[in-house]
Amino acid sequence: MTSKIPSISKRYADRAEDGDLVVEISFTGGNELGKGNPELTDVRLRLLKKEADREHQVWTRDLGNVPMPTGAWHDFDLVQCVAGKIYAGVSNSLRRFNLADGAAEWTIEIGNTALVQVIPSSRRDMLIVCNTYSEYEHPKGLANLAAFSLEGNEVWRVACNGEVFIGNARFEDGVLLSNTFSCWEYQIDERTGKVLAKTFTK
Repeated sequence: MTSKIPSISKRYADRAEDGDLVVEISFTGGNELGKGNPELTDVRLRLLKKEADREHQVWTRDLGNVPMPTGAWHDFDLVQCVAGKIYAGVSNSLRRFNLADGAAEWTIEIGNTALVQVIPSSRRDMLIVCNTYSEYEHPKGLANLAAFSLEGNEVWRVACNGEVFIGNARFEDGVLLSNTFSCWEYQIDERTGKVLAKTFTK
């Protein structure tokens, strides 16, 4: 009798919807904690259109074998439809694509580690982004949580004395919250990136 050897990788996907359109980014990632990702991540972006009880593929783009967040560590939020454009975290870059045909419009490198989160601001006029914290470094010692305009310009980056965020930024009662690896929950002004308060959660 032979035993089945479990796979150390699997296909991960994240989706965003805009009416009857669905944008999906997918990649092959590791499924064991601490094992990282395979060399061939095969990152793909595609647009689907919902029709009755099925989805029809409109276009697909191959984004290559670039480093991506290890899916086994965290959930991730890597693609958004905002103001008629697609914004995606691909490796350590934020990229904008044309919704109609998937053409790349710009790419901006953000930090030295893969992005794990890209979410719109509450007014949907900026993007809040977070790099994975493991091995993250910033030349000025700033944190891995930042905001960018829809044109790709950095608006702010949190300064919090060497803390790194785990990629769970969210809005609660109109306040931007995010937790750090060392168990602090930060309240952040989403317009300026200023720390308003922090609470120890462990």
